[in-house]
Amino acid sequence: MGVIRVSIPVAHLLDRRLTEGNKLVWMVMRLDRLDKSLSVDDLYSSARLAKRTGLTQRSIQKSMHRLEETSWFVRYGRDGKPYTRINRPLHPDSWVSMPAELLTSKLMPSNIVIYGLLQDEYYCRNMKGMLTYRSLADYSGMSVKTVRLAINTLKEHYWLKIWQEKDNQIAPYHYELGIASISYTKKQIDVTNMRLSREGGHGEAIAMAMVQLVIQPSECLANCRPDWLVNPETNELMELDIWFPAYKLAVEFNGPQHYQATPFASAEEVARQQKRDALKARILRKKGINLVVLTAEDLAVDVVVKKLQGLAPLRDLYWYRQLVEYLNYVGSCYRDRRYHELYENREPAASPFDNSPSGQ
Repeated sequence: MGVIRVSIPVAHLLDRRLTEGNKLVWMVMRLDRLDKSLSVDDLYSSARLAKRTGLTQRSIQKSMHRLEETSWFVRYGRDGKPYTRINRPLHPDSWVSMPAELLTSKLMPSNIVIYGLLQDEYYCRNMKGMLTYRSLADYSGMSVKTVRLAINTLKEHYWLKIWQEKDNQIAPYHYELGIASISYTKKQIDVTNMRLSREGGHGEAIAMAMVQLVIQPSECLANCRPDWLVNPETNELMELDIWFPAYKLAVEFNGPQHYQATPFASAEEVARQQKRDALKARILRKKGINLVVLTAEDLAVDVVVKKLQGLAPLRDLYWYRQLVEYLNYVGSCYRDRRYHELYENREPAASPFDNSPSGQ
């Protein structure tokens, strides 16, 4: 699927009479005009726009009023219906292309506006450019602090890469813009394929990739040993497979050795493992941390979504369908290998997803 975009005049992004929230509302209204299934009433519905942007209905209504005052929006056209318009007096001779994925990402409006300005020919050629925080702040009308926060957020969410020459810390930053879902999908497929090429830990690797995809980005600690997770009988630290501190959520992947004897775990070892699992669950419960346990049977993205629903904010997977398909594929391969005891050769499953994604 190609990347869905809408063209936006740079003059709109630079209009100092508008807040960044006003600008986002206008851009989403322009984008949604492409959806022919929407009636005019639905298109300009404050309730619908609130869901699309993450802003409140009150903010949407204020934005529409301000856009009308500044001639970016007409509430009653010749046919009596509202529509967004290009503010011709501002001479919008420069345009940028805004991805629908970004406009509906629920990121702060300032982050989205900065992404648009970074495409402007003032900075950028072929989605690559150079910047300083001060020059971008002056150009956008935002503070240096806001610009720096926006750049860091866009980087954390895979919308851009940014770097500086190592031998010159006062030099401008180089940057390259991208599409978050494409960048994230490529990275996760590469990382997961690498983990599956190693001996052991395949189920945990697939579970981690699924959990990280499903949950909204936040600090994620893998195979960590918090200083409060102590086995009272041995005084040794116990390990969490995946821990999201901000969400008070821990996720464990349990192989068969947690439930029954295997060629690699005797009945006595299974009993000790189950005792550690019970101790860990009790400590987490006392700490107010939710624990989700995944097994091989759970390694499908829709199952992981159901198990995490209500425990943390979840990502909109609409833009990540290629990664969902890939993870479901390797999850299915893992289950088949586990059920048929095919791990002897320690070879990763052949995957039709070895090549980097080329688009959405």
